[in-house]
Amino acid sequence: MLQNIATSKPTVFPAIGITLPASSRSHSPAFPACSKSKLEVPGTFVVTSPKTGIPKPIIKADGGKLVLRKEERELQKKRQLLRSQQPRLTSDELNIQKNSYFHILSLEMLSDGFHESFSELLGLVKQQTLRKSHKGPDSSLWNHKLERLKNHLVTAEKARSKSHFDEEYIARHELATFFQGTGDFWLEEHFLQSCLETSRKIGQISNMQRFAEANCNMASALERQGLLEMATAYFESFYGLTEGQYWENVDGRLLRAVACENLTRIFSKMADRTGKGSSDAALTYLLKSYDKAREGDSKQSLGSTSYRLGEAFCERGDSDRGIKYLLGSADICKQLQDYEGLGNACKAIATAYQREGELAEAERYAELFLQAAQRTGAAEANHAACLTLGQIHNLRVGSIVVYLCQALCYSFESTVECRRPLFITQIRCNGS
Repeated sequence: MLQNIATSKPTVFPAIGITLPASSRSHSPAFPACSKSKLEVPGTFVVTSPKTGIPKPIIKADGGKLVLRKEERELQKKRQLLRSQQPRLTSDELNIQKNSYFHILSLEMLSDGFHESFSELLGLVKQQTLRKSHKGPDSSLWNHKLERLKNHLVTAEKARSKSHFDEEYIARHELATFFQGTGDFWLEEHFLQSCLETSRKIGQISNMQRFAEANCNMASALERQGLLEMATAYFESFYGLTEGQYWENVDGRLLRAVACENLTRIFSKMADRTGKGSSDAALTYLLKSYDKAREGDSKQSLGSTSYRLGEAFCERGDSDRGIKYLLGSADICKQLQDYEGLGNACKAIATAYQREGELAEAERYAELFLQAAQRTGAAEANHAACLTLGQIHNLRVGSIVVYLCQALCYSFESTVECRRPLFITQIRCNGS
């Protein structure tokens, strides 16, 4: 018996690429014997693929197809119907079923050694998830943002590791600009805040210009969100840092002038927020706005601020100071050939003189108002100018001149480009 086992030939299974030694031909525990009933069906045989060794469907011995029972056929039809009703998965949906895009990016960052970038990205994704303002971190839009975040954060970390803080600042500022465009203002604020921190390191090495610009950018972002008090604090910090400096922006404009213009605008908004323009708080903000406009280089800002300040003083009953600022606004508008602004200033001056009883001066500025309105060609402005001039004429000389101004007023009313009934302004004359 031992001799038969030793001299027997090995058994070869070419379908699955395995050769068993002769001694393994007997039923050992590693290869238990299987009953024929588990492998074969009466009247059929199993065909095995010669390459993979995977069994193919059971075929009848006569070569025909296997006939299924009625229940099996119905079940197969239901499965096919359900499969046809399933939507086709997109590439992003397939990524969800496999590994999320964020997971793939995280593996790349960690395998390349950018652990700080990974930690920051992970924190931002968690915040975005809590906000519930997107379809999920695996949506195509968010994937695009994730990729940009990953690339710029890695660039920033590389620059920081080499103490190239200016390059890190640029990478983070580009992210802030990108998210401003997409409307993700909380991400914009996050990266502007990180720019502020990075710019401090730059200031320790060279100068504080980057730090000043970072304060300005942070203030502008807060202003867009309506957080005027916080924005004012950053703008004032920007203004203080530019004192005595001759730093210029990319357009060649002094940052000091930019700081003055920003404070002029933000103080005007603060005045609007307080309510009535003639209130003490509003007047305080308007005076601050005027001071910064006068220090800056924008004549347009100075003209508009002077006009608002003049009207505020007139509403408080201080016509002398009001006329002073209104005259300044009129001069600036004339230099800039801003005839609309010039007309508004002249109208306000004429009204202020009329209140003081100085009708000659009131008439003179009413005529200037009419001239400016004619230069603009706006029908509504011409109508208002004629009405103002007619009222002052009525107070001074009576009805004869009033009728002439009234006729001129009618001619301008008929040219108003809007579909409405013709409105005839009637001016009641003295003694009528």
